[in-house]
Amino acid sequence: MDHSFPTHRKCLSDTTNGISLVQDIQTIASISTDDHTFLTKRQEPYIEDTIVHAAVERRVGRLGLLIHDLDTACKLHDVVSSGELKRVCEKPWSLFLSGKNMDLTDEMRTQLSSVLSKLVTLRDAAQVIEKDDGSSSYSDYSDSQTNSSEEGEDDREEGEDESEEEESDE
Repeated sequence: MDHSFPTHRKCLSDTTNGISLVQDIQTIASISTDDHTFLTKRQEPYIEDTIVHAAVERRVGRLGLLIHDLDTACKLHDVVSSGELKRVCEKPWSLFLSGKNMDLTDEMRTQLSSVLSKLVTLRDAAQVIEKDDGSSSYSDYSDSQTNSSEEGEDDREEGEDESEEEESDE
């Protein structure tokens, strides 16, 4: 549907999703050794750290595809150059999930921080544009009456009453 007014809701939605992905990747990457063992054994319900558990629970169905999902969100708004995120992050993430390596590379951590910063900047810019500045209210578009319109009706009703009296006098 074409709108006469430009909207940035898609950008707002995409960047918010991307921010959530980065934050969950970073949270999951901060997992303890014991909880990492549960993760690699696919025993997610036993993860003790509640914050990590919540992040894993949100992403459990696509843990292996989180970098792909983030790359897709970033491509939509030119956050990183094409293929850069996958080049830097896919292998360390795969090794992390398989249990072969518990630490992400410094390059991956730096890349994620950079992506997060860019996504936040884009989201904040979109929020400013999409923000309701209070120029209209619900009553502008509804059948509700305001005090000023009700007073106007009272004046009109009194005027109608007077004209009816004049007609009956005649």
